[in-house]
Amino acid sequence: MMLATLLLAASASALSSTSWQKRLDRAVLDVDLSVEQRVRNLQRVVQATPEVLSDVRSAVDAVRVKGFAEGHVEFLDTLFPVGTTARSDLEGLQALRKQVPEVRAALRTQAAPSAPPAVDSAEATKAAKQIAREVAGLRDTKKRKALEEEIKNAFRSTPKGLETPKYAVEETLGAVELRAYEPYAVAALKEAKADGAGFNTLAAFLFGKNDEEKAMDMTMPVEMTDGKMAFVLPKADEAAPPTPDDDEVVIERRAARLVAAVAFAGIATPEEVERQRARLAAALAEADAVAADGDEYTVLQYNAPYTIPWRRRNELVVPVTRAAAGPPTAAAWRAACDASGVTSYADFGVKLGASAAPAIEPAASPAPASPSAPTAAEWRAACDASGVTSYADFGVKLGD
Repeated sequence: MMLATLLLAASASALSSTSWQKRLDRAVLDVDLSVEQRVRNLQRVVQATPEVLSDVRSAVDAVRVKGFAEGHVEFLDTLFPVGTTARSDLEGLQALRKQVPEVRAALRTQAAPSAPPAVDSAEATKAAKQIAREVAGLRDTKKRKALEEEIKNAFRSTPKGLETPKYAVEETLGAVELRAYEPYAVAALKEAKADGAGFNTLAAFLFGKNDEEKAMDMTMPVEMTDGKMAFVLPKADEAAPPTPDDDEVVIERRAARLVAAVAFAGIATPEEVERQRARLAAALAEADAVAADGDEYTVLQYNAPYTIPWRRRNELVVPVTRAAAGPPTAAAWRAACDASGVTSYADFGVKLGASAAPAIEPAASPAPASPSAPTAAEWRAACDASGVTSYADFGVKLGD
């Protein structure tokens, strides 16, 4: 609980990583660095020893002087700032403290099989021959490098070498991203199915169990919507995909859409999905510009089963729609006028919120001319004091 509170509070006011932190993080935790690159990064960290010691003392003093309740945020942000792999690992491990007991509880509720499944000798022989071919194929440099990348993917939050649907991030609402996805196609299950069985059914189609016996490339992420799994089809095959041999598999088209997405690490247990659903709903409730379009939440999972659990990338997404734009507020009107460079807010000649604007009694006689024209600040103050909705209500141009 203490670490959970620490991580949660620190995320709200995280500082950017300093250069020595980035270098140390890369040297120790970046799977893509060569030995020479790791050594160079460590050498630069050593060169920055005075800065490192100063930051460590500052972090320790923050907890010693302020106490854990007030000082832990500064401690974390100084030594493990957001954006480093170390910080992500800490957050992922903290998430697992809730998720692992949930997995155990789910396993206890499942009925034990009455007998182990029978082994098909023909299938076992076929699998053994396939393994032998794969091992022999490692003499090929290209295959060996592909295997090396696959091993590295076990330590990457986002795997390399896999195609994914294209999207653009239009806006961020705290930890939530608003993404505009391009159209894409998926191979989906008609009905909900256990994760392992559903994965095997879709993988069989992708790797050749179709009318063309065509093997297609693996993609990411795997989609889970109300228990139904779907694989994204490679872009090269989505226009005319092969027909599945299995009646349980259907091809579906995903239209271009706007979604809200929140990322989380670890295992996508039903309880964790509900926690993220509440987190996503709360973020959308605070955003006036967007609203959830229905209640169809989808879990996106990017990693192979053998990826280390605390680095698994999961996301919960829901389609959203933007709220229709209403009349601009007085603040928006002022900002637009200021950005235009006009002297008077009446120069725009457009009245905001006409239907709701209060009536303004005309002056009995024009005010005597000032020795000098009022400033824009004086004009705004006079308009605000009058209670008008729009600065155009005055109908008077400054400097006339």
